[in-house]
Amino acid sequence: MIGLLVGLVLYEALGHRLRPLFWITVIPAVASAALVAAVRDPRTGVPGSPTRSPRRSHPEFPPV
Repeated sequence: MIGLLVGLVLYEALGHRLRPLFWITVIPAVASAALVAAVRDPRTGVPGSPTRSPRRSHPEFPPV
């Protein structure tokens, strides 16, 4: 909802021109792609060893 309102305000502020508005949207798009690329999935355990299911390791859940 907030993004929509910000977009409409920028659209009005830029005189109903879309090209500068699209260039402004490149900034958060590049930032979000960089953040996704920077996140790494931590691998735990020894390679090749079986992994435990979170369901089996939690005492409140019955065995599968």
